[in-house]
Amino acid sequence: MREAVFFVCNGLKMMSPYPRNSLPKILPQLLLIACAAILGATGPADAQSPDFEELEERLTFHPSLEQLRLDADAVREDATAAQALPDPVVSLGVNNVPIADPAFDRFLPTNRSIGVRQAIPNGGVRRARADGALGQATARDIETAYQFARLRAALIEALLEQQRLTAEIDYARARDAKYGELQGVISSEIDAGRPVVFRLAEVDVERAEVARAIVNLEGELAAVRARLVDLVGSAPATLPPVQILTLWSGDAHAFHLVRLADAGIAVANAGVEEARSEFGPDWGLSLTYQQREAGNGAMGSTFDGDDWFSAQVTFTIPLWAPQRQEPSLRAARYRKAAAQQGFHAAARRAEADWRALDAQRRAAEASLTVLQENLRALDDQIASSLTTYESGVGDYSPILDGEIAQLRFHAQIARETARRDAAIARANSLLVTP
Repeated sequence: MREAVFFVCNGLKMMSPYPRNSLPKILPQLLLIACAAILGATGPADAQSPDFEELEERLTFHPSLEQLRLDADAVREDATAAQALPDPVVSLGVNNVPIADPAFDRFLPTNRSIGVRQAIPNGGVRRARADGALGQATARDIETAYQFARLRAALIEALLEQQRLTAEIDYARARDAKYGELQGVISSEIDAGRPVVFRLAEVDVERAEVARAIVNLEGELAAVRARLVDLVGSAPATLPPVQILTLWSGDAHAFHLVRLADAGIAVANAGVEEARSEFGPDWGLSLTYQQREAGNGAMGSTFDGDDWFSAQVTFTIPLWAPQRQEPSLRAARYRKAAAQQGFHAAARRAEADWRALDAQRRAAEASLTVLQENLRALDDQIASSLTTYESGVGDYSPILDGEIAQLRFHAQIARETARRDAAIARANSLLVTP
């Protein structure tokens, strides 16, 4: 906001259709006092706006980041659960009870039983699944850091766009005021008998274009502020931080995207280990206690009522490995190979994206250099025209045309500056910060 006020205040010096040497001597001082008052009035509003560090703090609680963190926590819990044994099975029953004459103390096989069965899945499979879950949690952590870097770049870009659009709107309004002054000068020339009626029509068209541009810029500014609300919950007038390009060291692992792909390889490795462990046996253990009652001397009561105990160990044999385990192992190896190729693809893509953004930055800087040189040349032309006019030769409208062109150059410089800084912010977001 303060920069926009500076732009307007600097433009106030160029808004009079009369010769500069005919202005009251006190007018420059009045302009400076008015600008100081405006800047002082904008001070408290800016002071109420949060600084960028506070916006970064808000950004850490963005729902998309919270979603990834919660997902990572869930996967870590899955890793703990993957190593645990399944619940034991308890069985209660009666065995070999005669249907015609049910009793527990007359016949030898009749008994009550209680049993416990515990399955013990393959330990290698359980460890591999836990490693895979931990690898997924690591991938979520990397993705969270990458998402935060992208959101931070989006926040910086939105603040840059807000600053740029505000400045362009101020420059456009200053141009509209200049066109109003130019219309007054042209009308004076027409009254003096000069054939410049066509120029008055041209100014009307150009002024209409400026009005349309202001409407479009205000629409863009509203969209940018909506993006800010999505990012940090409000649209503050916070100035973006100074952007300095972080140079890429040449190491592919310096990119978030490559680290994420590398984590995918670790998950695929765990999948291969799990498939390989499937060839090993699953174990099981069962214990059963059978309680019998002694006979009472009735017919058929020929046993003394001793209780029975049974124990059993089970294990699986990979008899159908060609149809189950071997295809699963091949599939896991294919996934690992695919993850490795994804790593190389991510490295190429990340490098290409960084170089493309760096090229955008360099193009914007070259464009800024050209614009600034042209602006300096225009300043010299305006100064020369003003000197000629003040000597009593020529009219004032070419000076106003030059000042309108100055405002156009300033708007283009603001646009290229925002483009350069946005490219730097996006390029930096690709790299892992130390």
